[in-house]
Amino acid sequence: MKFNNNDDLKKFALSISKSLEEIGECVLAKELGKWNNEFFTTSTEFLGELKLILLKINDLQVLDGTTKNDLKECIRTIEKALVR
Repeated sequence: MKFNNNDDLKKFALSISKSLEEIGECVLAKELGKWNNEFFTTSTEFLGELKLILLKINDLQVLDGTTKNDLKECIRTIEKALVR
């Protein structure tokens, strides 16, 4: 999956949130939902908060390989953006 802008990140976060709810990981799903509805003053805050949540999700053992790969790609994209 490619992440070219913040809208791509938001769409991915919503998709992951729905998937988490389906497998009973409601706490992390709610955390993503809260992030999505939050107002951030800087892009660094926006990206940093998402990265922290995605790192928690990435530790779940119940995720399939494709989802894990997408998570890792999203985290790498965020890290690249944060160092610019």
